[in-house]
Amino acid sequence: AEPASSSADGSKTRYRHLRALHRSRLHTIMAAQDRTSNRPVVLKTFMKARMSSSLRAKLEVEVAQLRALSGVPGVVQLIQQFEDEDSVYIVLERCPGSTLIEMIANSGGRLSEAVLVPDVLIPLTLVLADLHRRGVVHRQIKPEHTLCHPSEGGGGVTLVDFSDAVNKTQRCLNNRAGALEYMAPEVLNKPTAEEVFHQVLYNGMSEEELPQYDEKADVWSLGVLTFEALTGCQPFLADTPAEMARLQRELLSQLDAAGSPWLFADCGGRGHLLSREARSFLLEALQLDPINRSSAERLLQHPLIQSYWPKYQSRQPQQQAAAAAAAGAAKPALPLPLLRPASRGGGGSGSVTAPVAAPSPPVNGMTAAAGSGGQGAAAVAVAVAAAAVAATSRTAVGGAAAGCSSVAAPAVAAQKASLLVTAPLQFPVR
Repeated sequence: AEPASSSADGSKTRYRHLRALHRSRLHTIMAAQDRTSNRPVVLKTFMKARMSSSLRAKLEVEVAQLRALSGVPGVVQLIQQFEDEDSVYIVLERCPGSTLIEMIANSGGRLSEAVLVPDVLIPLTLVLADLHRRGVVHRQIKPEHTLCHPSEGGGGVTLVDFSDAVNKTQRCLNNRAGALEYMAPEVLNKPTAEEVFHQVLYNGMSEEELPQYDEKADVWSLGVLTFEALTGCQPFLADTPAEMARLQRELLSQLDAAGSPWLFADCGGRGHLLSREARSFLLEALQLDPINRSSAERLLQHPLIQSYWPKYQSRQPQQQAAAAAAAGAAKPALPLPLLRPASRGGGGSGSVTAPVAAPSPPVNGMTAAAGSGGQGAAAVAVAVAAAAVAATSRTAVGGAAAGCSSVAAPAVAAQKASLLVTAPLQFPVR
């Protein structure tokens, strides 16, 4: 991706407006085109006269996050940010495809498992696992912010709207943020950003003293999104955080006569649309206690994901060719040992998730590279490179969950080439 430009070389006359995508009192979003390169872009215009100081600060945080995530697969790319006397402008790449909410609507109100898992759920979980390894928590995962392009270049998704994203190595995750319908239980009971400010200011506290949450909040949102896409029904609807918390506990803690959570009997009886594997996946993502909730990395090992992995990977010919070429350049002398799957919840400090070039028969419940000759060497080479990258990333962000640090994680450029192509395996970190 091209590096994002600073405000010094920006001009709104550089872009030809094509059509309005969204208008509000505070900003407009236009589909536009760069007059010089003919590149399609999205131009977001924020009117200064209507911008509060908090909105301006939020916008600056989003731009900073997108700059830091430049070139990361599955993240909308910032092209340029500039301003004039009247407005602030953000120029983003215009991604192909449609939002997940549009994809659901165009498919009769819900998606089949055979479409959702390989085309949306697998690439989205891979993107989240990558972001979380970098210390970034999105906090706004929902269908409207998930751009799907299954028929473009092997398929995939692109996440947009990083206005609430936080790098937990740089800032504390202690305030309520996100859409109520997709908000995790541990986020619902947090104060708003304004309330946090007043608590810190008037009580002489530091932000580190307030209760924190982590990237598992995104996993909850992923579970809600998955339920909605498969059934056409939002599982949790309430007007206030307190009502939402009560509803979540009720639907997940209380069981019907068959021993299933009420969640699967609700929504007009649409629970029958969920396979056994889908229910299991949802229960791992929608654990009320984040300690028991699986990480995004761990969910990649789930049978629902693994059963559709060959279908997902068969749509990645270009990425597979690139991975094979990279593997051919490096031939390690010794293969790496396989480990059994980590305990439920994942994220342990003793192992990292590393990719392998092509799926093979399951080993200990996981997909492994078991070939010989060129295929086996390629798989091991990609796994070696990814394990080293993941270890570097984990070292940079490993201590963030215990508190807030001002040290930012370094960029992990080598990771991006293989994350959206390869299947996960566990390797030890020494």
